[in-house]
Amino acid sequence: MYYFRKDGRKKILHTKTCRYKAMIRTDRLDTATDVRGAVTAGYRFCKCCDPLGRKFQVERQEMLDYSQQHGLSVYRHGRGVGVATPRSRWMIVYADNKAGTALYHRNDLNPKGNAEGPYPGYHAQNVCYTDLRHYLEYIVEHDYYRMMHPIYPAPKKKAPPPKGSKRYKKAQKRQKKQERRAAIKNVLELIDSVAS
Repeated sequence: MYYFRKDGRKKILHTKTCRYKAMIRTDRLDTATDVRGAVTAGYRFCKCCDPLGRKFQVERQEMLDYSQQHGLSVYRHGRGVGVATPRSRWMIVYADNKAGTALYHRNDLNPKGNAEGPYPGYHAQNVCYTDLRHYLEYIVEHDYYRMMHPIYPAPKKKAPPPKGSKRYKKAQKRQKKQERRAAIKNVLELIDSVAS
C-alpha cells in the first residue's frame, strides 16, 4: 500500500513507514495499491522511501565502474535510473514484482507505439534482475545484438503509376525490354540444346 496527499501538487508517493507520510494529516491522505497506475497518473516516490533510490545508492559505485568500462551513461532521475548508450536509451524503474525493478527500452523505430504505457515512448523488456548491474550487462548484450542484426523499417512500395503518365510509359518500355531479352535468351538456349 502506498500513500499520497490528496491536495498535493508535487504528486509524491510514500510508503507506510515513511517519516514524511507521518507528517501529513490522516484526512488529507489517500492510498494507491498499484505503482504502475500511480506513475501513469504522474506520481513519483519520495526521496526518503524510494526503494529503487536506496538500491541505486548501494550499487552506485559498482554500476559506475561497469558503465565506465562499457561506454554507458548512468544517471538518477525522478522516475528511476536512466541508462544511455551510443545506440539506445533505457530506464530501470520500481515495479511490484519479486525483484522490485523493471526495465524499459526507448522505442526509436515506433515512438508513438507505446504512447499509452506508464512511460510514453518506452516499452517493457521481459527481464527481471535483483541487482541493477545485471540490467547494464543485459543492455550491453542487447546493443551488441542489435548492432550485429540491425532492424530498419521496411521500405514502402510505390503505388503503381496511373495510366498515361510518364512513369507508366517508362514502366511499359522497361517491361517490353525485359520480355524481349527473356525471349532472345529462350531462343538461344533452344539453339544450344539442338546443336549439342
